[in-house]
Amino acid sequence: MAAGAAHTAVVSPCGSLFACGRNGSGQLGTGQTHDNGFEEFEESLAVVPFVERGMIVCCSCGDESTQAVDENLRLFSWGHGHGSGEVTVPLPRLIKMPVPVFSVASGGQHVAAIDVTHRLWTWGTGVHGQLGHPDATSLPLPKLVATFSKEASSNGQMPPRAARVDCGSMHTAVCDTAGCLWTFGRGWLGHGRPALAQLTPRQVASMPAAKFVDVSCGDAHTAVLTDVGALFTFGVDNVGQLGHSRDGPQLGAVRPPIPS
Repeated sequence: MAAGAAHTAVVSPCGSLFACGRNGSGQLGTGQTHDNGFEEFEESLAVVPFVERGMIVCCSCGDESTQAVDENLRLFSWGHGHGSGEVTVPLPRLIKMPVPVFSVASGGQHVAAIDVTHRLWTWGTGVHGQLGHPDATSLPLPKLVATFSKEASSNGQMPPRAARVDCGSMHTAVCDTAGCLWTFGRGWLGHGRPALAQLTPRQVASMPAAKFVDVSCGDAHTAVLTDVGALFTFGVDNVGQLGHSRDGPQLGAVRPPIPS
């Protein structure tokens, strides 16, 4: 299941997708957006109709968009800025990717997807660097992030490949296949100082004898898990979302959780 700013999507055991909540931009995928000038919403789970799909295996919700991947590793998207070049699409639409994808994550107004070769694709709003491209432009269609799509160097050294990704309101975080963490965009990104626009992926300092294996982003904070079960958080901590006492290190530093 996944939750956006004001809508929720749930995958059933049989691979169907259901959604509820706000639908002003078609993010529920039911085919409706507005009725007589009033915003549409669903108080109970409504089935999301697909023209052609296999069983849905995962989904993600942004502020006003929703994405889903089926068992055939095809990517579907709908809502506002859904990745086809159109502004608003109220029904699920297949995103024509050159290779299959196995993971997708939605931020406030941007999306990231990982393909089967572990390359990263992004699209949507990019003015703060959250798409990972050096020109910081917004993109209506998916584009490869160069950091995770380079070829091996002449000495045989392999470039980073994406394994896990999640998106915040204005930032993106990626765990690569080697267990390193990369962040880009705007905010406290785990580098000690806030960034107004980190345009390309930057590696966060690694943890001794541990690898980062999973990551989750909130609006302006990030949580990352290691292979030994340690949890680290960084970012804005105005309401205690980092799980640390107020007398701890400065805001924005990577900090371990308080032991229970």
